[in-house]
Amino acid sequence: MIGTLKQNKPQIPQEFKPNKKRPVKSALFGHNQDKTICSYVQRKNRAVLLLSTMHQDQKLSGENDIPDMIIDYNNTKAGVDALDQLCANSRRTRRWPMVIFYAILNITGVIALIILQCNTDIDSVDDKTRRNLLQDLGIALVKPHIERRDVRPLSRELREVVLKLGGTPLPSTSSESEPMRKARCYICPR
Repeated sequence: MIGTLKQNKPQIPQEFKPNKKRPVKSALFGHNQDKTICSYVQRKNRAVLLLSTMHQDQKLSGENDIPDMIIDYNNTKAGVDALDQLCANSRRTRRWPMVIFYAILNITGVIALIILQCNTDIDSVDDKTRRNLLQDLGIALVKPHIERRDVRPLSRELREVVLKLGGTPLPSTSSESEPMRKARCYICPR
């Protein structure tokens, strides 16, 4: 495991956080059993904090003496960044269960797109292909529910949409052709 840390965490020692006294291109390491924390100053007053269980040494490489932790992180973060970019246009909401639900839908949509690319000869996927794939996935997920749904309580417009998506039509009876009498609500005043 390797990843970046936010600098506002109280568990991070003050020496690892950015300050004016640390020189540029300097690295500071901390070790604890199987974990290593690295603080690297790229620019003045800017420190990058990484936590790793893969690295146990303080090895620096490259012409700028960059820690190996940062090089490994930069080499492997492309997939996460691509996933974040594809999921960035999700719907905004304040309800956290819906945020989790939308995140699950976004990630499964990206995974379905990757599976489609691997199984077909599509080299690049544009927004139209992705949109069509997500629409087909959505219809495939709701189709079993639509097929077994009772359409009688729905309005005429919704009934037509359900029938267009594969729902079962109602058997025509003579009672449907007669207008129904509407009963008065017993709660509402006369």
